[in-house]
Formats: sequence, structure tokens, C-alpha cells
Amino acid sequence: MEYWLGVAKCAQADLLLVPQITHWRERVGSTSGVTTPASIAMDMYLIDVKNERLTRVRYEETQVSLSENPVHRQEVRFPRRPMGDCDATCL
Repeated sequence: MEYWLGVAKCAQADLLLVPQITHWRERVGSTSGVTTPASIAMDMYLIDVKNERLTRVRYEETQVSLSENPVHRQEVRFPRRPMGDCDATCL
């Protein structure tokens, strides 16, 4: 933390976000199926320079197919708009 605190002070920053990828795995398979899904694990450190405080957040995700996880299916739907609201951005 001392190193990043020094970097932030040198840059005269109030806050500094330091990401660190701790795990990365590429997807292995073909268009018809997956042997090993992609996955990532990342720690993000938010450094409050003035108060010299460190906050850590961890993010982990492993790829799943839409058929395995129906919750993610909701995320890929496009919002419905009334026809009267359609303009050049709809094309």
C-alpha cells in the first residue's frame, strides 16, 4: 500500500483505484460447445489518500451458458419501446 500511496500523492490524487487480476482463464471449446468456461477473479483496491485508508472489493465470474442460468437470460433482452418513439437511433 505504501507504494501506491506514494504514487497517488505524487499525482496529487484524492483517490486511487488499483485493479489486480488474480485469476484469468480463457474459454476452451468450439462454437458447438465448451470444454472449460472462461473465468476471472479480480481484486480492486480503492485508496483514500487523505485518510490513508484502503478498501478492497473482490469480483469473481465464471461463464455459464444461457440454458444453464435463466437469470442471465433476462439481461440480454432489449427494452421495448413504443413505435412512436422510434427515430434514427432505432435503425
